[in-house]
Amino acid sequence: MYRFEFSKKELDILADKALLNDLQKSIIEYKIKDYSNVKIADLTGWSTSKISKEINKIVNKLMKVL
Repeated sequence: MYRFEFSKKELDILADKALLNDLQKSIIEYKIKDYSNVKIADLTGWSTSKISKEINKIVNKLMKVL
């Protein structure tokens, strides 16, 4: 499980550098607010497995930038 601890300004900068789309950015914002994958899936209309895969994609993109 990943824990994202970024400020809004840091998130905007990282999202631009990592070329995150709007949905990926919103997933990170939900994770910063400490939402579970199930709750995020309910909000986005995706399955929990799709959310988990997207989180892994986001982490991979962020690790390349960091």
